[in-house]
Amino acid sequence: MAAPSRQTPQEQYEHEIEARARRARRDVFLMRFGVQVTWAVTLVAGASVTLLQALNNKGVFEQSVTTMLSALAGFVVVIAQGTNRLLARGAKGATASDRFHRGIARERRLLAVRHGDYAVATDPLALYVERVEGLLAEDDAVAIETTQNLLAHDT
Repeated sequence: MAAPSRQTPQEQYEHEIEARARRARRDVFLMRFGVQVTWAVTLVAGASVTLLQALNNKGVFEQSVTTMLSALAGFVVVIAQGTNRLLARGAKGATASDRFHRGIARERRLLAVRHGDYAVATDPLALYVERVEGLLAEDDAVAIETTQNLLAHDT
């Protein structure tokens, strides 16, 4: 039989929040990874069309240098622009996640030293929970918006 937990209410709450954040990050990562892999495959296949058209049923060595360079340049441009779009799609979510973790760390520090509103609060832990829940709500809203944008192909 496991020993009873000797965690404070704050430690229990923080443990629960961290577990929730880990699960949410994992779920979002898996969804985004699947979407981005699909886009990457589509991007490479689409960009390859110009390369394949340049070959036009002739061997690589039978093409003019200009034709091959044009096709190769088109392929590189499409891949570069597509990669840029793929990376930009996740930037807002990554920024929001960083903001969330920094916000929690800040609130934890303020609570620990009883600074600002925590110095005058009658129940500092309740204030801490309220603020962390606000940060969670903001993070959830951004995660939902980012996911919707990913699935809608918006940037």
